[in-house]
Amino acid sequence: MTDPISEDAARVLDALRKTFRSERVRISTALPRLISKLGLGQIVVYEALRDLHRTGMVAYQADSRGLPVSGYMRVSPQETQPAPHEIEWSDVLRAAGFTAAEHEALDPLSAKLGDFQPADMRHLAQALRALAGRDASHFEEAGPNVSARNLMGSAKVIAQLSTKATAALGLPPRLQQSSPRYVVCAGPTEPNATLLIENPRAFENAVRSGLAQTVALVCTYGFGLSYLTEELVETLTLPGAEGPIAVQRAGTPPPLDALLGAENVYLWGDLDRAAFSIYASLRRAIPQLAWSGLYVAMDRMLDDPMSSHPYAALFDKAGQLLRPVGPPDEPNMYRLWERCAFRAVDQEAVSEPEIALLGGSGIEMAR
Repeated sequence: MTDPISEDAARVLDALRKTFRSERVRISTALPRLISKLGLGQIVVYEALRDLHRTGMVAYQADSRGLPVSGYMRVSPQETQPAPHEIEWSDVLRAAGFTAAEHEALDPLSAKLGDFQPADMRHLAQALRALAGRDASHFEEAGPNVSARNLMGSAKVIAQLSTKATAALGLPPRLQQSSPRYVVCAGPTEPNATLLIENPRAFENAVRSGLAQTVALVCTYGFGLSYLTEELVETLTLPGAEGPIAVQRAGTPPPLDALLGAENVYLWGDLDRAAFSIYASLRRAIPQLAWSGLYVAMDRMLDDPMSSHPYAALFDKAGQLLRPVGPPDEPNMYRLWERCAFRAVDQEAVSEPEIALLGGSGIEMAR
C-alpha cells in the first residue's frame, strides 16, 4: 500500500504527469514550470517533491536535504482515481455555471476540499461565481479583506487559489498577497545616497557601522529585494494597491518613493549568481540602480577559501546551480560575474568598518 502524501504533493504529482509526457523529466526544466503552473512557492514545491521521493512516486538523485540535484527525475506513471470529493467539486462547479476555462482552473482546488461537506462546496462555488462578476472597484481593498468579505468569511481563500484560477476569475494577482509587506528604513533627512540591502542582519550591521548618518538604508524585511519591482509597478498603476509600508529603524529618512528615486541608489546583497538576477529585476523599476562599493570587499574574499564558499547545500546555495544566470549587460560587471561562478560570499561577512568606508558609493567609485 502506498504511503499517504500531502495535498501539495498530490498536486505536484498530478501536474508532472499532465505536463510531461515522458516518465523521465529534466529537473531544471520541471521545477520552474511547476512553480509557474501551480502558483506555489519554491519551498512548497521542494517539500512536495521530497514527499513524493520518500514514497517512491518520483525518483531522483537527492542531496543531503532530500532535494533533487541537477539531472533527471522519473515520475511514476500510475494513474490516480478521482476521490469522491473531487467528483463532487467538479459537479458543483458545473452546476454553478462556470465557463469551461474557469472550471478547468478551479478544479485543482478540490485538493483542499477533502473535508468539505457538499453544502459548503456549493456555498464556496456560489461565492467565487459572484466574486468573478464584480467590477474592478470592488478589488481596491487588500486581498485578505476581499477574501473574508466575499468568500465565506475567510481571509485565506484567495491566497489558496492558483495563479491560473485568479486569472480565469479576473482577480488582480496582488490579492494573493496574504499580509502587508514592510520595508525598514534608516538614515538622515538628506542622505547622500540610498543603499538597498538584501538581508536583515546585514541591514543591522550597516546601522551599527554608523553608515546611516550619511546614507539611507532600505531593507525589505523577510521578503527579498526583488519583490520591490512588482510592488512599485503596482503601486504606481493600480488604484488602491497596497504597496510596501515603510518602517523607520533609525534617523529621519525621507519617504520610500524619494529614497528609491534618488540620484544615487546602490544594491548590496550576497556576492553570488543570484545577485545578478536581483539586480536585473530591480533595474526595471529603478533605472539608476548601481552596484554598491561593498562588493569590492566581498570580491577580495573570493580569493580565500576560508572566507568564501562553494555553491553547496550546506551554504543554502545549491539551488542556484539549477537556474544558471546569464552574464550581465554591463561589461564592467562581467569580471565580477566570472569571479563568483564557483564560489560565493554572503554579505554578512563584511566588517562594520568596511561597511562604513564603502557603503556610500558605487563599485566604480570605490575601486
